[in-house]
Amino acid sequence: MFDNTDRDPEDVARSGTERVVHELLRARHGANAIVERPIDDGLTLTYPVPADYTEGIAAARRVAAEAHRLLNEYARKARGQGHSWRELAAALDVSGEYDPAAAAFELIAGEPLRTFDEQTTSWRCDSCGQYVTDRGPYTGHPVDCERGHAEDCARHQREITAYEAQLD
Repeated sequence: MFDNTDRDPEDVARSGTERVVHELLRARHGANAIVERPIDDGLTLTYPVPADYTEGIAAARRVAAEAHRLLNEYARKARGQGHSWRELAAALDVSGEYDPAAAAFELIAGEPLRTFDEQTTSWRCDSCGQYVTDRGPYTGHPVDCERGHAEDCARHQREITAYEAQLD
């Protein structure tokens, strides 16, 4: 297996994304979808690029959409593991005008389908195994924020106890 521990993470992301876009282009359009172009006029060094940059745009957009889907899936799974919206805000590198936790929730929940629908997201709790509807970090009390935990969910009970202890 290839070890990336000595590489710059930004370089890994950049080259890895380009590699995935190229693989997608080849899968959709064949081996000729990627061609070699000179790095600079007069040099014999080349690098691989899309033969048709509009196809490259479409492939990059598809990869970005899949990365966004994966980001949402991982965020919901992190919530299921017990990570807070504040922890997700740090991982997502988001800040909000008023609250980073709320900004993270809004990013993951997305816009409601209809104008007057409540903004929610959902995930499966690793502690009780139940499907939980998450209304965000706005109201504070875990009972108001998360609906669907099993009555004996140890994680949810810890969150309730911690929240109520802060009120005392």
